[in-house]
Amino acid sequence: MNEYGTTTFIITAAAGCLGALAVIPYSLEIASLRPGAESMQAIPLLPQILQGVLMAVMVSGLGLLAAKAVELPVWSPRTVLLAAALAGTASAVVILGMEFLYFLPRLPSEFTGTEHHIAIWKRLLVTLYGGITEELIMRLCIMSGIVWLLRFVWHTPQGAPSTGVYWAAIILVAVLFGLGHLPATRMITPLTPLVITRAIILNGAAGILFGWLFWKHGLLAAITAHFSADIILHVIAPLLTGKS
Repeated sequence: MNEYGTTTFIITAAAGCLGALAVIPYSLEIASLRPGAESMQAIPLLPQILQGVLMAVMVSGLGLLAAKAVELPVWSPRTVLLAAALAGTASAVVILGMEFLYFLPRLPSEFTGTEHHIAIWKRLLVTLYGGITEELIMRLCIMSGIVWLLRFVWHTPQGAPSTGVYWAAIILVAVLFGLGHLPATRMITPLTPLVITRAIILNGAAGILFGWLFWKHGLLAAITAHFSADIILHVIAPLLTGKS
């Protein structure tokens, strides 16, 4: 299969559309927990669906163009996928440790237990958005685009992006990845400095792992790790607490 060809574009765009549609039930549930949420019921689904599909197609096309220009791999060897899944699981365990030991005791009471109010099937669906669509947006599109831009000012004598370019892109996108979770968080609790710091640290740490996997082993490895982490965070962890 051509790494950046038409077939790859169709697969990534279709997968991105699937994730964008899968997140809608979860998003509506989160929105319903917000004070004054009755107005959310009036928002038609069709514009949300069209927006998600258009976004998936755009980030897939632009991302593949940028990835091809800097030779960031899309497909991953099967031999690395198990390791990627284990790495994603380990990152989720670390995130849960930091969450329960430090952040949750200091966060507002309305912040805790949100996942337990959401049906498990909705939490399962949202892992498709995180694992697939978020990786297409953050890693394939934005990270590849940043590497492509930075290589013009920071490159090897042969013109290839330097190692520092990749790390700068990985870290910058990881921070953006953390900040990108704040709109959903704001539906639950006000954005205090602690809440913002939590989003950057917890999501950013995982984002660095996903970015490194994309760089070294391909987008599919990053997707596998992200999906594995989200299964732990959104599905298994709430079940283990006995509140789901």
